[in-house]
Amino acid sequence: MRIVIVLSLMVVIATSAVATPKHKHRTGDKPGPAASPTNSSGYRGMGQTHELQSKNEDGTQVTLNDHSIWNVDDGDASMSSVWDTNVKITVASTSNSSAPFKLTNKTTGEGVHATFAGYGGTTANNAP
Repeated sequence: MRIVIVLSLMVVIATSAVATPKHKHRTGDKPGPAASPTNSSGYRGMGQTHELQSKNEDGTQVTLNDHSIWNVDDGDASMSSVWDTNVKITVASTSNSSAPFKLTNKTTGEGVHATFAGYGGTTANNAP
């Protein structure tokens, strides 16, 4: 009888040890989407195709359909100033510290260097 109780107790202990995850998320932890990792700037749309939602007349600032706002490098603004809205855009990181991203027009293949300014009028540090 004692052997059966001890074995039963061992099974219960072993089962609960296997069923209990070793790493629990703290309350408030939000794992990021696998396809859109957040980088040090706070931008979450890397590796996705976006559309140009709007731009200012001189091409120095563009907004994509994910509500991200980009400040285009002055030397590249002449290219982005002629981009049509709704054109497909990809975002890639670069090693250029003054403009660490490249926005590429998928229709023309032209790319402009830019910095991420934030989402929908917020700063990059306050992105939703």
